Amino acid sequence: MAPSPFEVACERAATLLAEAHFILIVAGAGLSADSGLPTFVEINLEGRSYKSLCDPRWVAWDPSVFYRFWGATTDLYHGHTPHPGYALLRKWCTQRKVDWQVVTSNIDRHFHRAGFERDRVHEVHSSVDRLQCCTPCTQTTWPLDPGPPTPMYSALI
Repeated sequence: MAPSPFEVACERAATLLAEAHFILIVAGAGLSADSGLPTFVEINLEGRSYKSLCDPRWVAWDPSVFYRFWGATTDLYHGHTPHPGYALLRKWCTQRKVDWQVVTSNIDRHFHRAGFERDRVHEVHSSVDRLQCCTPCTQTTWPLDPGPPTPMYSALI
């Protein structure tokens, strides 16, 4: 029986990976969604879109909206574990004697929790574990220690 197109594609991908001189992992919302996290289009709070809720001006407009949204997001993202695909990607990178990097638009820190080295993971939107001032006073970010989940936030998104 002839291999299916999927099997042929998997075999080709494995060959290319084995012959690669560099590995670049580019990841987005789908990888987080496979771990059970909602994508940005699925998130809303009282009819407000994710894009709207990410506006730092909510601190001034309505602090309760800002803190409820980011409290719920932080609790949700810290309460999830990266799915096994992250470990497989890490294995591909570390078993080979080639250079590699990760570029992700995800803010969930799953690559870090799966053991990827911090200096090889580039989070284009930062993460829920980092804070930055709302006005562009500096590009510096600071670590956030979220503490235990807060029940009043956990069910919001």
